[in-house]
Amino acid sequence: MSTPAITQLLLGGRAAGTELRLISVPEATSTNDVLADIWERTGGEASQNPELSTLVTYAQTAGVGRHGREWISPRGKCLAASTLVRLPDDERAPRILGWLPLIAGLALRSAILELVPPAPGFRPDEHAARVEVKWPNDVQIDGKKVAGILGRVLGNRDGELSCILGTGVNITLLADELPTPQATSLAVSGMLPPHPAELLPAYLAEFVARLDALRATGGDAVASGAHAELNDVCSTLRTRVTATLPSGEVVQGFATELTPEGHLVIRGDNGETKAVAAGDVERVRPENGA
Repeated sequence: MSTPAITQLLLGGRAAGTELRLISVPEATSTNDVLADIWERTGGEASQNPELSTLVTYAQTAGVGRHGREWISPRGKCLAASTLVRLPDDERAPRILGWLPLIAGLALRSAILELVPPAPGFRPDEHAARVEVKWPNDVQIDGKKVAGILGRVLGNRDGELSCILGTGVNITLLADELPTPQATSLAVSGMLPPHPAELLPAYLAEFVARLDALRATGGDAVASGAHAELNDVCSTLRTRVTATLPSGEVVQGFATELTPEGHLVIRGDNGETKAVAAGDVERVRPENGA
């Protein structure tokens, strides 16, 4: 790992006054891997792995997405950050774990909208509608992926469950540098903040605020407000989808709702419903276009 620069970051916004440890490195293989290695080498000690410790780089050489897919991050053009979350190892942990990627997506969406004013000709509501969260772990602009989120459970120590939440954002990639036609960047989409360096602290502040609300309700996403927020901005809902589950099973139908646990409910063509906890979901067409 490149030599880290360790500083303290004081968050603003709804998380005003929250201080976290920021570990900046010039280059990393995968920020999730590097932060996990630090945790393992130090035995998971809380004193050496403080809550919300965040490793950040703008040069990730071996980033990994869902199911081990490569996450391409050209030097200086993408933000990669991983945050350590420590949860009480009890019945609350599974409820919170399932929502971590979802509230991270909501946090990043809010940070982008906070930092980027509406372009000429866009009303504020039209501007906000451009940025959505795709279930379970992407942020999209105009239906194209601008960011991906990947969680990893590390293990238990002293009554706490440690996990990592990694976030990768395409910042200034040009159109011919995008990995797929379904991808975009903040620059290509016209949503690049005037001061891109503000994106990370804005995202972390939004994430911590939602995490605190989720913790305060014992992992109840309905009571914390996360469920309603996601229901309003989730691009997967109310559309026809094809979901490939981890088992290999393929489910086709309409994505009708989110459960309180954050699972996606799909009404199949046979009328039966299935709550999906994880999987690759592709939108086919809006339900009102049937």
